[in-house]
Amino acid sequence: MVRLARVMAARPGVVVACWLLAMIAALSQIPSFTQHESARTARVDGSESAHVAQLLNSAFPHLGPEVGVIVFHSPALTVDDPLYRTLVAGVSLGLQREPAVQRTVSPFSVTGRVSGDRHTALAGVFFRGSKDALQRDAPRLQDVVQRWAAFLQRGQDRRVQAYLVSYSAVFSEIITQEKAGTRRAELIGVPVALVLLLVAMGTAVAACVPILMAGAGVLVAFGVVGAGSSFTRFDSTLETIIPMMGLALGIDYSLFVVSRFRVELAQRRIGREPPSPKVVQEAIAAAMRHAGTTIVLSGIVFVLGMSGLLFIDAPTIRQIGVGAMIAAACTLLAGLTLLPALLALLGQRLEKGRLPWRTGAGGSLAETGSPRFAAFARRVMRRPVLVTVSAAGVLCLLALPTLDLRLGVDLGVPAIKGTAVGKGQRLVERGFTPGRSMPVNLVYTTAHGSLSQRDLDAVTRLSTRLAHDPAVYAVDSVSTLTQPGTPPERTTSDSLRITAKRLLVSADSRSTVLSVVPVAASDSAEAMKLVTRLRGQVVPEALADVPGARVRVGGMTAEHLDLSAETTGKLWFIISFILILSFLFLLFVFRSILVPVKAFLTNLLGTLAAYGLTVWVFQFGHLEGPLGFTSTGTIQAFLPLLTFAFLFAVSMDYELFLVRRIQEAWRRTGDNSAAVVEGVAQTAVPITAAAAVMTAVFGSFVLVDVPEIKQIGFALAVAVVLDVTLVRMLLVPAVMRLAGHANWWFPRFGRRREPVR
Repeated sequence: MVRLARVMAARPGVVVACWLLAMIAALSQIPSFTQHESARTARVDGSESAHVAQLLNSAFPHLGPEVGVIVFHSPALTVDDPLYRTLVAGVSLGLQREPAVQRTVSPFSVTGRVSGDRHTALAGVFFRGSKDALQRDAPRLQDVVQRWAAFLQRGQDRRVQAYLVSYSAVFSEIITQEKAGTRRAELIGVPVALVLLLVAMGTAVAACVPILMAGAGVLVAFGVVGAGSSFTRFDSTLETIIPMMGLALGIDYSLFVVSRFRVELAQRRIGREPPSPKVVQEAIAAAMRHAGTTIVLSGIVFVLGMSGLLFIDAPTIRQIGVGAMIAAACTLLAGLTLLPALLALLGQRLEKGRLPWRTGAGGSLAETGSPRFAAFARRVMRRPVLVTVSAAGVLCLLALPTLDLRLGVDLGVPAIKGTAVGKGQRLVERGFTPGRSMPVNLVYTTAHGSLSQRDLDAVTRLSTRLAHDPAVYAVDSVSTLTQPGTPPERTTSDSLRITAKRLLVSADSRSTVLSVVPVAASDSAEAMKLVTRLRGQVVPEALADVPGARVRVGGMTAEHLDLSAETTGKLWFIISFILILSFLFLLFVFRSILVPVKAFLTNLLGTLAAYGLTVWVFQFGHLEGPLGFTSTGTIQAFLPLLTFAFLFAVSMDYELFLVRRIQEAWRRTGDNSAAVVEGVAQTAVPITAAAAVMTAVFGSFVLVDVPEIKQIGFALAVAVVLDVTLVRMLLVPAVMRLAGHANWWFPRFGRRREPVR
């Protein structure tokens, strides 16, 4: 570490130039990432819903990657009006000319596509290509629908509205809103972080360095992802995860190195003369020997935490884990190479732009330790039992709502209510039912060569039973679509039978699709209960007298149900994996038994408390108004696993920063109590500043309208606040005071060295 720091500090101009070139190269790779983003999906590899998706792609190529609708609506006209019908035909034909569209199906050729008041109609749209391409193409297809509707009504009032609604259209707009929200969060979070750094560091130059370092790390991380997108596709969620984690970790790492550098430089200065380049390089080497080693260890712990996400068989979750690890690696690389070079170039100029009320060498209490925090640590250690019981009791009380944790899915459709697809979705909900645009797909496959009459009878029985289910709005199958339409559609049963067979029977005639429309919204708990009942009760009973036949249940609702089952099923395994790896790593770092045990117990307690507050706010619905959301009574299905990996990794950062400084003092003095006081005094200001900055960065993402990002931002911000107050400033000093020299006990065969007494 010291050797690397000396090399970077010896040729700072070359290092900075190399980083500038790397950032320019990264900028050139960002378009590749945005062009090759994978479609937002909840797919779980090997799940039943994934098998349905594969079967639809292989056996039903004519259905395309998904089926959408064009929503037509007029407050004044009904579907019987010639103008209304002309517009439906014209927009449908116009959209059908697009390469991404296979065909459109008139709402007047299939039953159940005209609303009860006859003011709203749904034309079916069958796409072609991949879901990735379709999600990228969705905004353009929406624009095509809007332009054709405007063209066909030119010169007159637009009395008929037309909107494209589909899985890809909804998610494309949600992603757009998510990206816009992320940019707004960055525009708020970064300036707030800069102000907090200015107050903590005392000078403008010192405050700007962590922001610059974090920005460089984030930019290079995007470049790495962009370059990697030539070989594999990444989920668009990385556009939020990389800035969120990169900014927080980059500022965190840089803050501790800069603070330690200022301490070392102040100790080496003689009088008021500017330090020589050699003195600056020695201060950099000393800072990297201590703080640099700590950020490397912190980065390793963070990667260990994120590695747990790789066990989830869901591409989106794995990619989030990979993206977070890339962000951490790039910010750590900047801290180990670019930061020493910048410090070498700046030297004493780091103290430029001092706040007028800040005096003293270095202008920051972080340099010599805080007498106030030292006194606070002594007060805590006078009553260690009371402090331990009180702090742990508060955390347990905050964690209680976790016992009522209910997982679900909220796509965030309210976030797009003002957009074209959002307006179309609301018209579908009003004219039909919320689940109409994203039905549950059942694929019936015969055990014989092709569908027999016995199979068709089974499909009919299943369709009839589903049609009478109170949770089902409608069923489209080869049996239901062959029922004659009602006037004024004037569709004959023969044409319906031809349409049904062409669309709903596979090319090899071995499978058929049943499209089940839930009464409730596709992302609701009611819809998920319907899927669970279909799989566990309805389907097995319907197939009781058809040996060998199989029905698989898929669709968006089934995908989210499978994702929830995957994350909850592996939750405790992954938590155990992260805890064990972290324990073994801390065991190696500290050469202590008690310190790692205390670390993961206190961090686990803080994480559960953050869960509890998140449940209290988002599941119970408190603070709906101030935070701008409407509770669905659930927490996002993957949030517990995702946030545990994030929260545990982030909380370990502060554990390492504080306890390593305490250990450093203990090895020098041999006095446990004095070491704890010194460690708290030396690190309290940097830890508090870093926590404030992290809270500002994470908290700014609460302003994003997309539920999953809002919940992640809130959980991380709350966890950091709890960690720096109750855990780091109260529990850690109190517990270490109670343990005394037992903190540093380790079997003799693994002991590295004894303290100098």
